[in-house]
Amino acid sequence: MADTSSRPHAGSRGGHEPDYVNIRSLWISAVVLAAVCIISGVVVWFVIGYIDRQIVAREEPLAPLAIPAGERPRPEPRLLTDEPANLAAFQEEEAQKVDTYGWIDKPGGIARIPVERAKDLILERGLPARVQ
Repeated sequence: MADTSSRPHAGSRGGHEPDYVNIRSLWISAVVLAAVCIISGVVVWFVIGYIDRQIVAREEPLAPLAIPAGERPRPEPRLLTDEPANLAAFQEEEAQKVDTYGWIDKPGGIARIPVERAKDLILERGLPARVQ
């Protein structure tokens, strides 16, 4: 049967566990660890600053006509913020092309004509025949 009495075992000094923890060495270890962390952070900060200065020194200067960074247009694809208005403007532009005269390639002599006029010309002249 197990001994459940509260008598101290042989070799023990009394009613509690002996204190083997050295508080002074624990505090010294904590202070040293904090100092190492702070010194490491300062060293990293200086190294990153040095590397940054080296990179800036090696960069080639911009051309005099280069666009400043704040004025550059956004890269493609540009997102639409008002899709219905954009669609309406596109449809209006396409309808205008279908209903009006205009040049497609002026030096090449290619023009566009309204669809209704093109239908009338096909009825008058007929479809072009292939020559074999």
